[in-house]
Amino acid sequence: MLKQIALFIALLLGFFLFYISLTHDSDQNLVGQMAPSFTTSNLSGEKIALADQIGNKVVFVNFWATWCAPCREEIPLLNEFHKQFDSNQFVLISIIENEAPSTAHLKKAIVNFKKKIPFDFPVYQDPNGLIADSYGTHQIPESYLLDKTGKIVVKQNGALTKWDKKEWVDKINELIAAKP
Repeated sequence: MLKQIALFIALLLGFFLFYISLTHDSDQNLVGQMAPSFTTSNLSGEKIALADQIGNKVVFVNFWATWCAPCREEIPLLNEFHKQFDSNQFVLISIIENEAPSTAHLKKAIVNFKKKIPFDFPVYQDPNGLIADSYGTHQIPESYLLDKTGKIVVKQNGALTKWDKKEWVDKINELIAAKP
């Protein structure tokens, strides 16, 4: 009986350690490092390059999808950030997981999504998931806050909530005020 209990505890501990290793943010080491560079386009074909934003803007990179329930919850907060901060000092780069077979289908999905959850910020594509891969993004939503030099200052796994708003606004303001 003692052997069975010991085996059960060992298995339980093993599963716990395995779970911790899976959920532990192994990509957290990106914090403090330069953000992986990328160029992408919005649904109208207008390109944005991360390198063009570095040096004078705080950059907020967010990965999301229309089918993702936590993503839906954070969209209003992201929209507030987009409206609240001066576009000469802050940019939100919202990268959508391409779940549609074509850009036309993706545009339609976004239009339908905006009917339910309106937002004003541009949406950028990651057609092959290469940008998400370069950031080590394996779950969505996931966000990265970059200082003016392009260094990742904060990584957020999971959705931002209204309870996080003050902390994020304070951090963004701090980074905007800092000299590059």
